[in-house]
Amino acid sequence: MSDLRRNLLTTTLSMLGIFVSAQDKHRVVHILYPNDCPIEIRNLKVAETPIERQKPFEAGEDWLNSLSWEIQNNWEKPIVSVEVDLDFHDLDSRNGSVFKYQYGEKQDTSSDFAVKKLLNSGQSAKITISDEVYESIKQFINSKEPNLSIIVVEMKVSKVVSEDGTVWPRKSDN
Repeated sequence: MSDLRRNLLTTTLSMLGIFVSAQDKHRVVHILYPNDCPIEIRNLKVAETPIERQKPFEAGEDWLNSLSWEIQNNWEKPIVSVEVDLDFHDLDSRNGSVFKYQYGEKQDTSSDFAVKKLLNSGQSAKITISDEVYESIKQFINSKEPNLSIIVVEMKVSKVVSEDGTVWPRKSDN
């Protein structure tokens, strides 16, 4: 009987190890922006644990729900809006792999962004994926490829708007 228990315990522990390792996978966050970008993305964290950009880290399936970062305004102008593209490399790019994350005032609507989030020159702001945004990201991903586990995310500052209406990148920069 003890051999049966030992085998059962060994099998159970093995299965538990497989289950745990299946939950935590290597993930990577890449950050891309040109030298003239007025915003710097830094201090990446998952569940308040610092991670390094471009370097693999281990995290569970819902890691995007606890992803946070800091943006710093390196422009001489106050910023009212920042758009960051989250490019999910695991998605088929032909169907669209970019989710647009908006910080601050949205240019096409004022109802959702009634409170102005002004980021003065030299100031930083912490950004955390809210539950609402996380649900939107999950819907975006599931509409493209249901049950996909996201491994690689590329973050790219795609648009910055200053308080005086100046837009980066300028149209000629695109």
